[in-house]
Amino acid sequence: MSDSPSKPLKDQRDDLVSLARAGDAKARSDLFEAALPRIQQFLIPKMGFRLQRHTDLDDICQEIFIRGIKAIHSLAPDSGYRDFEALMLQHARWQVVDSARAEGRFEGESNVPGGLMTIPIDLDDDQGECLVIEREDVQWLHSLISRLTDDQARVVWLRLDGLKSDEIAHLLSISPELVRKRHQRAVDKLRQLTT
Repeated sequence: MSDSPSKPLKDQRDDLVSLARAGDAKARSDLFEAALPRIQQFLIPKMGFRLQRHTDLDDICQEIFIRGIKAIHSLAPDSGYRDFEALMLQHARWQVVDSARAEGRFEGESNVPGGLMTIPIDLDDDQGECLVIEREDVQWLHSLISRLTDDQARVVWLRLDGLKSDEIAHLLSISPELVRKRHQRAVDKLRQLTT
């Protein structure tokens, strides 16, 4: 994005939208760089870990941006960056739904409603003691896990999707020991919340 010390960032981004509407390739590139963090921030929690593992986030972001650029003329001529961002997020919602349909065969335990949810006490022992939670309501499950820290929740969801600690460590770029610690803390907190 061109740095103009005399213009606030909001005005610079509004200018990018106008230039992108006019077909300016550099402005479109700069607009993508400006919008990418917000698109990713929106997508990651919506996709779920199972879908994230089987879908390339960068590809989805590019697809969303391309769809948004094609639809940029649907915005009012005086639209600014906030309007463009809202357009991007609408396309992101649609893209998540499309990706979920396309990858429907990757339904992990964390995506299946009803029944019982089991969280092994020992992360890599499927046969040992488990924390068993009835989950008649998916929203209840999500609200329960949302009370964990983000790091703990990621480990729990990945575990529910059937991954072992080494796989989770690789996916999150952390050590297996840290995965085990986060898992144990999550289990301890879930025990407190469900007793």
